[in-house]
Amino acid sequence: MLEQNYDNYEIHLNIPKNNKLEGPYKHKLEFNNDKLKIYYVDDIGPISKLFYTLERTKNMNQRIISVDDDIIYNKNMLKEYNKILSNSNYLDCCIGFAGIYPLNNNTFWVSDNKKPVYAGIIEGYKSACYKRNFFDDNFFTSIKKKNMEWAYNKIYYEDDVIISSYLGYKKIIKVVMPIDNFNPIVKVIKNKISGCNNYRKEYGDSVNNIKKFYKSRFGKYIQADYLK
Repeated sequence: MLEQNYDNYEIHLNIPKNNKLEGPYKHKLEFNNDKLKIYYVDDIGPISKLFYTLERTKNMNQRIISVDDDIIYNKNMLKEYNKILSNSNYLDCCIGFAGIYPLNNNTFWVSDNKKPVYAGIIEGYKSACYKRNFFDDNFFTSIKKKNMEWAYNKIYYEDDVIISSYLGYKKIIKVVMPIDNFNPIVKVIKNKISGCNNYRKEYGDSVNNIKKFYKSRFGKYIQADYLK
């Protein structure tokens, strides 16, 4: 991410001080780069990477792009997002390059679409772009208290679901862009399995979790036609 062909950006690396499953973080990272900001935070699950950056960002028009730590991304990814957002149709949308379109109690993955497609869930592994003003004070309070009006607590460790359901609750459109001309992923790194993968051993796999969520009273927030 430090090699992006784009100038005006910074990277927030949110590292949990203590992880429920792996214990305290004992490494001290030292990195000499003005674009990289390292923060040690309280662990609130996979959503930590986005939550704390949103919370500390005061410019409500700021765009925030979330990424995964086991993927090398295309050096032109930020430039591509900037290009997409130059189209006024997408200014108030959440944008990504992969998603899930739940329909009729089945789950359909959207990743080889030839044109922009509305989705119920944006999958963050290919990155996702949000606008700070999508998230109000209620989002932060509810996440901290685990008392959400848009989701039940058992889905808490599926951050894609929690975030996308919140966006549906706020009636914010989620769009999956085609990857024919631009693929954000260059390479997947084989890191040690941790984080959300370990939580899924306790809370169940993501496919079944999403299907259960879709059938719940909150499922309307992850339907692609939730605005109708």
